[in-house]
Amino acid sequence: MQSHVRWAVDRLADWFSKKGHFRKGWIDSKTGGIRRAGDPSYDWHFLYDKPVDVLYLRFGEVKESDDADHTEDDIILHFNGDSLIGATVLNLSKRMA
Repeated sequence: MQSHVRWAVDRLADWFSKKGHFRKGWIDSKTGGIRRAGDPSYDWHFLYDKPVDVLYLRFGEVKESDDADHTEDDIILHFNGDSLIGATVLNLSKRMA
Protein backbone atom coordinates (compact mmCIF):
# COMPACT_ATOMS: atom_id res chain seq x y z
CA MET A 1 0.00 0.00 0.00
CA GLN A 2 1.10 3.58 -0.60
CA SER A 3 2.90 4.76 2.55
CA HIS A 4 1.27 8.21 2.55
CA VAL A 5 -2.20 6.62 2.50
CA ARG A 6 -1.34 4.49 5.52
CA TRP A 7 0.14 7.56 7.29
CA ALA A 8 -2.96 9.69 6.59
CA VAL A 9 -5.34 6.95 7.73
CA ASP A 10 -3.41 6.33 10.94
CA ARG A 11 -3.11 10.06 11.65
CA LEU A 12 -6.82 10.71 11.10
CA ALA A 13 -7.98 7.63 13.03
CA ASP A 14 -5.90 8.76 16.00
CA TRP A 15 -7.10 12.36 15.66
CA PHE A 16 -10.80 11.44 15.34
CA SER A 17 -10.57 9.24 18.44
CA LYS A 18 -9.32 12.26 20.44
CA LYS A 19 -10.84 15.32 18.77
CA GLY A 20 -13.50 14.04 16.43
CA HIS A 21 -15.76 17.07 16.79
CA PHE A 22 -15.68 17.87 13.09
CA ARG A 23 -15.58 15.51 10.20
CA LYS A 24 -14.09 17.27 7.23
CA GLY A 25 -11.07 19.40 6.58
CA TRP A 26 -7.54 19.46 5.24
CA ILE A 27 -4.20 17.81 6.06
CA ASP A 28 -0.77 19.29 5.48
CA SER A 29 1.08 16.35 3.93
CA LYS A 30 4.43 17.71 5.15
CA THR A 31 3.64 18.45 8.82
CA GLY A 32 0.58 16.33 9.52
CA GLY A 33 -1.37 19.38 10.65
CA ILE A 34 -5.16 19.17 10.43
CA ARG A 35 -7.55 22.10 9.84
CA ARG A 36 -11.25 22.60 9.31
CA ALA A 37 -10.91 25.07 6.45
CA GLY A 38 -8.85 25.02 3.30
CA ASP A 39 -5.38 26.53 3.40
CA PRO A 40 -2.90 26.71 0.49
CA SER A 41 -0.36 24.64 2.45
CA TYR A 42 -2.90 21.97 3.41
CA ASP A 43 -3.06 19.89 0.28
CA TRP A 44 -5.02 16.77 1.22
CA HIS A 45 -8.78 16.94 1.75
CA PHE A 46 -10.72 14.51 3.94
CA LEU A 47 -14.35 13.82 4.74
CA TYR A 48 -15.53 11.34 7.37
CA ASP A 49 -19.08 10.03 6.95
CA LYS A 50 -19.74 8.82 10.50
CA PRO A 51 -23.13 7.12 9.91
CA VAL A 52 -21.56 4.71 7.42
CA ASP A 53 -18.08 4.80 9.03
CA VAL A 54 -16.23 5.72 5.82
CA LEU A 55 -13.32 8.14 5.39
CA TYR A 56 -12.76 9.76 1.99
CA LEU A 57 -9.30 11.17 1.18
CA ARG A 58 -8.31 13.29 -1.81
CA PHE A 59 -4.68 14.05 -2.60
CA GLY A 60 -4.24 17.35 -4.43
CA GLU A 61 -6.71 18.85 -6.86
CA VAL A 62 -9.95 17.16 -7.92
CA LYS A 63 -9.45 14.61 -10.73
CA GLU A 64 -11.66 11.83 -12.05
CA SER A 65 -10.66 8.31 -11.09
CA ASP A 66 -10.21 5.85 -13.94
CA ASP A 67 -9.10 2.84 -11.88
CA ALA A 68 -9.37 1.54 -8.32
CA ASP A 69 -7.75 -1.16 -6.20
CA HIS A 70 -9.44 -2.64 -3.10
CA THR A 71 -6.78 -3.66 -0.56
CA GLU A 72 -7.05 -6.48 1.99
CA ASP A 73 -7.53 -3.98 4.85
CA ASP A 74 -10.67 -2.28 3.47
CA ILE A 75 -9.00 0.64 1.73
CA ILE A 76 -9.93 1.46 -1.85
CA LEU A 77 -7.17 3.31 -3.70
CA HIS A 78 -8.30 5.59 -6.54
CA PHE A 79 -6.05 6.28 -9.53
CA ASN A 80 -5.97 8.64 -12.49
CA GLY A 81 -3.56 6.99 -14.88
CA ASP A 82 -0.56 5.99 -12.74
CA SER A 83 -1.22 8.70 -10.12
CA LEU A 84 -2.85 7.91 -6.79
CA ILE A 85 -5.49 10.62 -6.37
CA GLY A 86 -7.48 9.42 -3.38
CA ALA A 87 -8.60 6.67 -1.07
CA THR A 88 -11.79 5.43 0.54
CA VAL A 89 -11.32 3.85 3.97
CA LEU A 90 -14.09 1.52 5.08
CA ASN A 91 -14.76 0.87 8.79
CA LEU A 92 -12.52 3.68 10.05
CA SER A 93 -13.75 3.34 13.65
CA LYS A 94 -12.04 -0.08 13.87
CA ARG A 95 -8.71 1.73 13.39
CA MET A 96 -9.28 4.27 16.15
CA ALA A 97 -7.28 3.97 19.36
